[in-house]
Amino acid sequence: MTAPTTRPFAVAATEAPVEAWGPEPLVTWRTHTSADRTDSNDLTTGVCTIAPGGELGRHHHAQPEVYHYLSGTGRMQVNDEYFDVVAGTTVFVPGHAWHHTVNVGDEDLRLFYCFAADSFADIRYHYPDGSEWQATGQ
Repeated sequence: MTAPTTRPFAVAATEAPVEAWGPEPLVTWRTHTSADRTDSNDLTTGVCTIAPGGELGRHHHAQPEVYHYLSGTGRMQVNDEYFDVVAGTTVFVPGHAWHHTVNVGDEDLRLFYCFAADSFADIRYHYPDGSEWQATGQ
């Protein structure tokens, strides 16, 4: 397979729309690179914000992922491992690993995420109750 032809580009944090689950979400994200939205391939990236008291619920997906924490204080679980996370912490999440992040501080917990996938629409989230979620693209 031939890789698509792409060009370098920059995305300002505020250029990507805010996305969320629910009417008053404690978790929001902005997807910065995703082949269904930008002229990019092989990686999907963005920034997730978890408000104080919020959590990114336990889930897994086929693709490996990296979280790099930008601000705040949190606790992350990957399978049976627990990590205290602060600005500057990077956590590698293997494909199919269950993971979960909780904001344990008084300010927003912000993290940069990166999937080994062309598009956010390629990521299928699986939850402990057997439900699934998949982005539909913009």
